[in-house]
Order: sequence, then C-alpha cells, then structure tokens
Amino acid sequence: GSEQSGEHGSSDGRIRSVLPSLLSAMSSHPSSAAVQEHGCGALAAMALRRPRNARAILAGDGPRRILDGMRGHPSSPAVQRQGALAVRNVASRLMRDAAAAGEENNLPATEDPEDGGAAAVRDAFLCLGAEDVLRNVAGRHQGSVDEAYAALRDLGVKVSLVKFTADDLTSSGSGGGVGTGGRTMMFGERHNGSFRPVYDESPGLGGRVSEACSSRIAAGR
Repeated sequence: GSEQSGEHGSSDGRIRSVLPSLLSAMSSHPSSAAVQEHGCGALAAMALRRPRNARAILAGDGPRRILDGMRGHPSSPAVQRQGALAVRNVASRLMRDAAAAGEENNLPATEDPEDGGAAAVRDAFLCLGAEDVLRNVAGRHQGSVDEAYAALRDLGVKVSLVKFTADDLTSSGSGGGVGTGGRTMMFGERHNGSFRPVYDESPGLGGRVSEACSSRIAAGR
C-alpha cells in the first residue's frame, strides 16, 4: 500500500503497521513472560541496523514497554536477554549516528528529546531506570549478563564485568559460595583490568569446582 512507497518502504511500512500492535500487546499482557520475551525480541530485530525503525520504537514509548517487561519478569533470563538486546539495538545506533552528525557539524550534544540527539536517546532509557534494571536484574543472570553489559556500555554507563576463575574458589566464609569470603561475585561489583568481556572456560575449572564441592560435602559444610 501507500505506507510502503518511501525509502526502504517495505520495512518502514511494516513497522508502522506492526509496531503499535506489538507495543499494545506488551502493555496489555504484562504478566506473560512469553509475550514480553517475544515482544522484546521483535523490537530488537526491528531496530538492528535500522535507525528509522529504532526512532519509531523510541517515539512509540518502546523504552518503557521494554523496561516494564524486564521488571515484571526478573527471574526469566530469556526476557532479560531479549530486553537487553532491544535496549542496545534501539539506543546504540541512534546514539552513534547522533554523535557522528554532531561532530561532523561541530554541534554540541543536545538534551532536547524532540531533537533526537545522543543525550536525548540515552536519557529516554536512563530516566526510566534502565541502569538499575540492566545492572541489578538482567546483569544477575548468566544467560543475559553479556547483553546487559553491552547495553549499559552503549548507553554510556560506566560498568565493569567480573568473571570468576578457579583461583576465586575459596573455602573461607560461612556461605560456601564462589568468591571472596564465600560470596558469589556478581556483575559490576569489582573491576578486573585484565578481564576480557567474553565468557571462555578456564582449563580444568570444572574439575576444580567439583573437587571443591566434594571437599565441602566431605567436611560436612
């Protein structure tokens, strides 16, 4: 139809027709983890490398729908992962494009939300509490920690990612967990300058974890 006649018309037409229904479904079914997971996943896919789609999501109150879905399902790694991907895909390209345009034209970063500058895009998420959701909800699941880290980084939030290794296994503390004093180390708690933001398995880690657990069981701890 006429909606599909502009530049990148078919994509633009589809998002104009589908996006309101998608956001409405996420708003109408807040208790459904499946709706929130697939809604966030669809938004992430729409925004990926498509600034026009990302702007439409931003203008349609998409950030609120994404973050509300993540808050509503804090124990679902799938919702957290898709939500963090959606945040990143919507924000990162728009912020990069706005920053590049500002540098090219020697313009200062704008705070006007109608202008669509990098600061306005960032604030559209941060003013809704994106940092807290990404850091303290999505960042606490192994299945979504990488995506949460990337989203925070692209929003310009200072963040570090902590990876534990076999050397972090300790018998101290009453908790008996992994980390200093028997406490499990979590996302963003301690900076490790040598850490690479990817997960790779340390040689022999699985055996050392099993050995540590067996020792605790044998000791009655």
